Amino acid sequence: MVRWFDAHLHLTDPRLHPEVEHVRQIWRDAQIVGGLTCAAFPAEWETPLPEDPAIIRAYGIHPWAADEADATNLKQLEALLQAHPTALIGEIGLDGLRKTSDGGAQ
Repeated sequence: MVRWFDAHLHLTDPRLHPEVEHVRQIWRDAQIVGGLTCAAFPAEWETPLPEDPAIIRAYGIHPWAADEADATNLKQLEALLQAHPTALIGEIGLDGLRKTSDGGAQ
């Protein structure tokens, strides 16, 4: 039997709530044994996530938000990582991609 791990989830996406439990059922049906979810924008950092050892949390600042990040955001991120010591840093905002005023990317 093939077992899968989804390395790129966005369970903090507001379009999924309150559907997270439905997503987890889809995982079970598809033999997905775990996943990594990244909260990549400060507005997502406090989104409740299921307490599930199969879901690895990652936090960070997406490149689209890097030019808006400030010292307060970095302190918030540090506190969040201390509160969730098994969490990873999933975005660091250094790949140069950011939103433009017309909604595109540069």
